[in-house]
Amino acid sequence: MKKHSLIMPFLSGAILLFVLIIAGSFLYATVGSMQGWPSVKLDLFGALIFHADIQAGGSFYVRLGQGLLLVALLGGFLNMGLAAWLRKKQTGA
Repeated sequence: MKKHSLIMPFLSGAILLFVLIIAGSFLYATVGSMQGWPSVKLDLFGALIFHADIQAGGSFYVRLGQGLLLVALLGGFLNMGLAAWLRKKQTGA
């Protein structure tokens, strides 16, 4: 029986979530500055994930915090756990 590593599901989940949050925050700030949307600040237990500050006149800035890394790591662990559960279920162990 071939032993499978769970590092790839962890890395793929963490990196994908990291990139999607960064892209989503910049997308929100860009479209929001054109459409007049309000600023948004997203944090997890006080740890800043991102803050998109949209100002009058169409300017904006995006600040990313340490919560982004925390969310990415949690997503990686969740993906790793689900992969382990699916492999265990697939092998019937």
